[in-house]
Parts: sequence; structure tokens; C-alpha cells
Amino acid sequence: MCSVSEGFINAENQAKCEAETLTLQDIDDEFIGATPNVPFAFIQSKTDIVQMSFYAAIGVTTPNSSAYITPELFYDDVNAVFEGYNHHDNFLTYLVDGDQHCFSPMSLFFTADGISAEDDGKTSTQQMMYEWANRFPLSDSASEATVCEGELQASGSNGAANKQTYCSSEVYPKEYTEDYSA
Repeated sequence: MCSVSEGFINAENQAKCEAETLTLQDIDDEFIGATPNVPFAFIQSKTDIVQMSFYAAIGVTTPNSSAYITPELFYDDVNAVFEGYNHHDNFLTYLVDGDQHCFSPMSLFFTADGISAEDDGKTSTQQMMYEWANRFPLSDSASEATVCEGELQASGSNGAANKQTYCSSEVYPKEYTEDYSA
């Protein structure tokens, strides 16, 4: 990959590639930063069961790795990744309590909100997933915000009773305004 990525990724990431330390997060971070007038909008369940299964599968097949992950650890890791991207003004996310893996190819796309995949806006204080997603691409001067339902706290904090439903204060709240003149 490193021999064909030259010119595709920046010099810092090229060096990481050659040192075998390059991560997907490094590449995402580079591209989010390289296009500051394009919103990067991620949809993520706080405890995605399929992603947790992938983690376990990699862990059992990779020497010196762990296959152990709990919903709390998974969500802490999600927040760590998103905190890394959040320094970019154009990074937004829609976080959903629960373990649903995909939304967009299913009817759940129209019933999901920050509370759950099937809350249908009944108890949520924020917009439905389909409303949020359908606003992209944003028109000039339009704004959109990260969506998260839950107690606001620092990631990995032991203070909340339910450690996989909080909203990381390093990710939420966050708003992006499109500026076509930039």
C-alpha cells in the first residue's frame, strides 16, 4: 500500500505507512482537514454490536491482541476517535444509543433518533436521523450540529450510571456552518 499511496497521502502519513504505524484514523484526519468546507458527517451507534464483533474477531486472530471489549470500552474508543476528528470544524456525528449496526439501507433510518433506532422521535429532544442526514449537502450559510442524547461528561468518566449512553463533552455539542466563499 505504501508504494502506491505516495502522493495520495501527505508526507507525515507516508512516513507512518512506511513505519507500519498508519491508521485509518490518520487518513480520515488528513482528509477531513484538507477539505475544511466539506462537512464530514458520521452516523454511529454508541455500542454497535457488529463493530464489536469485528473487534473481537481481529483480536482472536492477531498475535498479542485482545478480543475483549465491552459496550463501555467500545463507546469510549468511539469517542476517542471522534475526539481526534473534532478539532476540525467540519466534523459532525449523529450518535444513537443502542447496538444497531446500519441504518441507511433500512426503515430504521426513518425511526432512529438519538435515543434509539426505533424511538421514532417520541422521547428525543433532537431531530430524527433522516432529517439530519437529508440536510447534507448544506446550502451556503446553513448550519448543522452533532446529535447526541445523554448526560454530558468527559469520555471514559466513571461518574455516569450507564457508561455507554453519555455524550462526550469533547464531541458534543458541536455546530458547523457551511461557507461557500471559503
